[in-house]
Amino acid sequence: MSAQASATPRVAADPQRLALAHSILGKAEAKTRREHSPRHEEWSSCEGRQFAIPEALASLMPQGKVRAGSSIEVTGPCGTSLALAFAAAAMGEESWCALVGMPHVGLAACADIGMDPQRTALVPAPGVQLSPVLSALIDGIDVIVLGADLDLTPAEWRAAENRARTQGALLIRVGKARCDLTVHSSSPGWLGLARGSGRLRLRNARVSACGRGVEGAGSSVGVRVPTPAGALSSAPCTGPSTPHVSEARPQARRKLTLVRAGKQ
Repeated sequence: MSAQASATPRVAADPQRLALAHSILGKAEAKTRREHSPRHEEWSSCEGRQFAIPEALASLMPQGKVRAGSSIEVTGPCGTSLALAFAAAAMGEESWCALVGMPHVGLAACADIGMDPQRTALVPAPGVQLSPVLSALIDGIDVIVLGADLDLTPAEWRAAENRARTQGALLIRVGKARCDLTVHSSSPGWLGLARGSGRLRLRNARVSACGRGVEGAGSSVGVRVPTPAGALSSAPCTGPSTPHVSEARPQARRKLTLVRAGKQ
């Protein structure tokens, strides 16, 4: 029997499998080009890059910065204001920021809290194209703020986090998410109203943080937001609270009863 006769006959290639192989090869080549692009080399050479945080929260994070590629979860009644304050601090003098899925936030609000409107992009309603839009923004913009109402699946969020780590971007998400850093606001109190007059101007709140680079889990600081100068400021320290009248009266009544009992 000849060698040609014993050879296994070749099976015709399946067009669908061949197209799939070409598609996978094309994606691999595109990834290789992206990893060797000037932007990727820039981030690879700046692995130690960090973003600034609001000065009012410096006592919670002694380094005063967060690592590039991190994600921040902001919750509580002051969540939107805190997210914008983090974005304003991280933008600095050069970086751009994109607000995604936050139709209630305009450029005027961004300017009031310290963000540069000329370096702020608004994407109020990305719709069904959320995933590719988010990927494109992460590739080109340093700071991304995501609204609480965005319908991101866990898989899409993990993909966004991985892409942000690769590109050295900072993700700030309003609402519950699995992030590197969690910042929560509580106990807000509005200032500005007198007895039936005035207008709401500021509010004080307590802010706590936990996660990477946080000093003392469970500790909190008082902040005031928004301030006339923009961003956040530390809330003024107040003295010890005086007991309420209803708390002091029972003690006074007991003492009065003892005095009367002594006279009898």
